[in-house]
Amino acid sequence: MKNSNFFDKRYVMKHFLIAAVIILLMAGCSFHPLGIPDEEWEQMTIEQRHDAYIKQQELTRKRLELEEQEKEIENQKLALERQQNGITAYSDEMLRLNGGIIGGEFYGDREQLVISLGRFVWVDRIDFYAHDNVNRHCNGRLNIQVDHYNIVSNLDIKKRGKKYSYYIGRYCRNIVFEAASMDEVSISDIEIFGTRMKTIHGIRVYID
Repeated sequence: MKNSNFFDKRYVMKHFLIAAVIILLMAGCSFHPLGIPDEEWEQMTIEQRHDAYIKQQELTRKRLELEEQEKEIENQKLALERQQNGITAYSDEMLRLNGGIIGGEFYGDREQLVISLGRFVWVDRIDFYAHDNVNRHCNGRLNIQVDHYNIVSNLDIKKRGKKYSYYIGRYCRNIVFEAASMDEVSISDIEIFGTRMKTIHGIRVYID
């Protein structure tokens, strides 16, 4: 009985290896498991080849597990970087508003653009376009607050303009853009991402 079991095992392994070779040939592959060279492979017994396939499968499994762990770590790092840089994007709805020009000598005491949401709502992030290509000087800077919480201070606004994104992550009622230098800044295409934005009524956008 023992010999019969031994030959049955040899029979199964033999056909397993034949099937594996056929699959490799169909896939156009000519390599051996564990990177074993052809000369060494030819000298190996069926049992040794079988063990090599098993070890290769285990190494592949561990490699895939490590790759999944690395992907998860990378996703966590990206999420943290997006949050720190104000580019996180988890929100239910988006509210789009117009802007205006604040700051500088020409606009006098119009130093703030205020968005009043009318009630406290969860704001995830704000996106807006801004430039300081207004009049002669190009030294536009902004402070941004939600209620009394500072989001960014002394933000340098480029002459040619660009889109800015900032993470809020809190309940708030008022979003304030404030000129931080004696130079005009144009703010437009304001997008507020948050929860249940479409249910807000009585939104006011004014320059003070």
